[in-house]
Amino acid sequence: APHLGDTAGLISFFMAGDLMRSLPDDERPDPLKLYPPTIAADGTVKKVPPHWEKLKRVVDARERIRWMDQIGIDFCLVNPGGYAALYPLLDDTKVRKDFLRECNDLLADPLEPHKDRLGAITAIELSDMDWAIAELTRMRARGSRSFVVRTAPVNGFSPGHSHWNRLWAAAVDLGMAVTLHIGNAPAHFGDFG
Repeated sequence: APHLGDTAGLISFFMAGDLMRSLPDDERPDPLKLYPPTIAADGTVKKVPPHWEKLKRVVDARERIRWMDQIGIDFCLVNPGGYAALYPLLDDTKVRKDFLRECNDLLADPLEPHKDRLGAITAIELSDMDWAIAELTRMRARGSRSFVVRTAPVNGFSPGHSHWNRLWAAAVDLGMAVTLHIGNAPAHFGDFG
């Protein structure tokens, strides 16, 4: 796997994780060399965008609602951010599911009291469709109105395959919209059927 112990390693996973993983260790470039430098006003040179330096941000639902009121937004979906997108790095399916459930709860906890205005975008693991539907159902009860799906095949089926009809039917029954995160997808499309 790419070296993910730092911000640059995480960015390289999001931007080209499958390509980085496919390279032998001795041929894998240093993630910091993949990004152009940014020179701050004080002359400091940084290799990653400033917004990536804060990987965890506290959700302040009341602040978001005040901002929404100022510009006339009635309802907003709230993206789970980078942590939830890291689940493909976890090889153990149970660990992946537990991780995603925790990510979903961390986002839903501050949003649930305001679920008439803010809805968490649920992150799910599709290798177990029963678990995915159960997690959608659980999170819908907490106010989620959307869920994110990586644009990558799972268990040999592309997201557009009829294999997923049960998932899409559950989403319709729950009143949840799917969010396709095209920026966090493998570069290799050979597995799409």
